[in-house]
Amino acid sequence: MKSRYDTHPLINRLNFDSNSRAIKTNPDVNPSTPWINLMFNDFWGTPLTHSGSHKSYRPLCVLSFRFNHWLHELQPAGYHLLNVLLHCAATALFTLLARSLLPPRAGLATAIAGCLFAAHPIHTEAVAGIVGRADVGAAVFFLLAFLSYRRYTTVRSQLSHLRRHQLMRTQSTSVRSAMASNKCSNNNSHGSVINSTATSLPALRSSLTAAILTSIKWNGDDVDAGASAALLRSGSHPPKPSPNVALLVISKWFWLLVTLFFAACSMLTKEHGITVLAVCAVYDVFVQSRLRPKDIISAIIFQVKKNSFFLLCILMLYRFNLSS
Repeated sequence: MKSRYDTHPLINRLNFDSNSRAIKTNPDVNPSTPWINLMFNDFWGTPLTHSGSHKSYRPLCVLSFRFNHWLHELQPAGYHLLNVLLHCAATALFTLLARSLLPPRAGLATAIAGCLFAAHPIHTEAVAGIVGRADVGAAVFFLLAFLSYRRYTTVRSQLSHLRRHQLMRTQSTSVRSAMASNKCSNNNSHGSVINSTATSLPALRSSLTAAILTSIKWNGDDVDAGASAALLRSGSHPPKPSPNVALLVISKWFWLLVTLFFAACSMLTKEHGITVLAVCAVYDVFVQSRLRPKDIISAIIFQVKKNSFFLLCILMLYRFNLSS
């Protein structure tokens, strides 16, 4: 005996859209089954330990299907509507990302980028097909993770810049104290002051310059070395920073945790979402830090030479395990 859903014309479209196994016959979509089963079954409702499992672990996507089923059961209009809303969210996030990457006055280019993303034919299958929600949802969390990581790098740059300002103020105070001490001793012995000034001040200035130049440099964090040295030689103080260091530290770790959270959500929506971590790493190295490939290769070679004994021990242990 046919149910009222089997005679519904839109439900029949679901059958031909390859959605039957993912939604109609998937026990995890039905709200009557325990929701904890989502954590142990694959995208099609088969246990991951089963030999016939597809091994596609997408619990957040299945949870969204379960939400649709709880609202309107198997009426496909709601499933398609949620796909369209997710695509609209992804388009808005992509436009926001393009706006942050392009120059400030490139409003037309940002609008064109957003329109191309919204209407590109490559997104048709992911948006029109209900099971394509895994791609759309993973894209939303992917963009959220990348935007959060860009915010993390911005806060990290502000924190490093603030700490460098505090270092400059501390070292400038030391120079002023040394100059005042030498001036006091000048009233007692003019000859000794010349020798003391010739030996103490260059040492202080050289140590200060080395402390600034050897600090870790990230793009946006750097203070020009020549300007810093000139500022210290003149004895003037750099402008007093207004942000609070503790607040910036908390904000930095907050955005990093938010990035990891959205990356995990993207991965749990579709497996490919984990690649956002690699994208963030490449962005940090080549865009934010502006490192050249030869610098990275040199650093890797240096670390390999530095830890060559440790790596050799691991290789010998690995070969011993293979032989045994």
